[in-house]
Amino acid sequence: MQISKAVFCSVVLLILLIPILAQADLFLFGIRTEGTVTGTDWVASKRGSGYTYAEIECKTANQVIIIYGPQNVGYKTSEKLMVIYDKQNLKNHLLVNFWSIYLRSSGVIATLLLILWTGLYRALSLQKAEQELIHEK
Repeated sequence: MQISKAVFCSVVLLILLIPILAQADLFLFGIRTEGTVTGTDWVASKRGSGYTYAEIECKTANQVIIIYGPQNVGYKTSEKLMVIYDKQNLKNHLLVNFWSIYLRSSGVIATLLLILWTGLYRALSLQKAEQELIHEK
């Protein structure tokens, strides 16, 4: 079995789109607003370590809400970020940046699929090269 470079690149592109497509409803129908980082919160874990969340203040049509960024991503206080939210459910929101999109569970799944797909492609490429080498002899 052989996989061309074009097919490989096409599948890689589709895998990289998984986290974006998982939030397609927000990208297409959500309301965009600007959020401002107001500070960070430290959350201690049971083992003595912990992580931080950025606290982001956003103005919706009716109120001001506070949302939290992804773990351990260092945003500066007063930094402006694009936020998309669902007007029916304010808990359904998304920060529009790499970390917020790809550090979700869909991003982890995409990363695992990318690793598996790359491994399959490399294995099949090496197998083809091995067969060509045997044919030459």
